[in-house]
Amino acid sequence: MRPCIDDGRVSAPHSAKGAGGLMRPRVLYTIGAGHCGSTLLSLSLDCHSDVLAVSEIVGLNAENAGFSGGQDFRNDSFWARAAANYQRDFGEDFWAVHFASLAKKSKLTSAKWGKQNHNAFSSIAKSANVSLIVDAYKQPRRLEDLLQENIGEISVIYLVRDARAVVNSYDRKYKSLWHGLKKIRRLDRRAQSIKGRFPNIPWMTLRYENMTEDFEKTIRSICEFCGLTFQYRMLNPDTASFIGVGGNRLLLKPVQTITTDLSWEKGMPKWKQWLVSIFMFGYHCRLGYLLVSRASREDRIK
Repeated sequence: MRPCIDDGRVSAPHSAKGAGGLMRPRVLYTIGAGHCGSTLLSLSLDCHSDVLAVSEIVGLNAENAGFSGGQDFRNDSFWARAAANYQRDFGEDFWAVHFASLAKKSKLTSAKWGKQNHNAFSSIAKSANVSLIVDAYKQPRRLEDLLQENIGEISVIYLVRDARAVVNSYDRKYKSLWHGLKKIRRLDRRAQSIKGRFPNIPWMTLRYENMTEDFEKTIRSICEFCGLTFQYRMLNPDTASFIGVGGNRLLLKPVQTITTDLSWEKGMPKWKQWLVSIFMFGYHCRLGYLLVSRASREDRIK
C-alpha cells in the first residue's frame, strides 16, 4: 500500500479486487492539448494513497520492449514488480504489451489490445495496491479505443486552457501558429464527439486557469468527482517519487509554487491573439474565456 498520512490518520485504499483476487482498477483518463497542466494534475493525484498516475504509459514498449523515451523501465523496482505480477496472473510478457493505439495494419486485434491494456492496469494497480489509475496520455484516440473495448470503469477529465496560451506555446516550439491552432480545434471536436457518443461516461471539464488559481478547491472537486477522500498531501506535488512514464520538464525539479502562466498575454503579438480568438470563438464562449486578455484590460483602465 502507498501510505498517506492525512491529519494524523492513514487512509486505506478502496477495495478494487475482483474474481481471483485480481485488482479491477478504475481508470481516470485525461485529455487535452499540450501545455494544459496534465503533468501537474498527475503529480497531485499521484500523491493520494489510493491513486497511481502512470502519465503517458502509451510510450512504454512503443519502440523497444521495456523502454520509453530512451529510459529502461525494466530496471525500475516498481515496474519490474508490475511485470512479474502480469506474467504470474496472465501468463504473458508485460514488456510485450501494446499500449499505443493500433495501426491499421497491426496484427493485433482490437479485442486482444483491449484485454492487454485491461490486464496491464490490473497488474499495475495490484503492484501499487490502489484502485484508481490515472492515464494522462491526453489524446482522444486512445480514450476512444479504451471505451470501445470496454476495459472497465473509466472517467474522463477534459483539461482545457485559453486557446491563445496553447497556440502561443506551440508557436514558440514549432514556429508555426497554424500547427497549434489546428491541433486544439481538432482535439476539441474529438472531445465533444466522444462526450456525445458515450453519454454515460463520467465527464469533468477542467480549466487550467481554475486549477492554478485555486489549486486546493480544484483538487477537492476532482476528489469528489473520482469518489476519493481529499488528502492534504495532494497540495504538494512530489516529483521525486513519481514513477509515471513520460511527462514534461515539470518532472525534472521540485514543484515550488503553483501559478498561472500568463506569459502569452505579453509575449504573443496582438494580431495573433485576435486571429486565434476569431478561429476559436465558439470554444472560448463555451468555456467562459474572455476575448480580451487581462493585460489588454489593464491597459484600457489606465
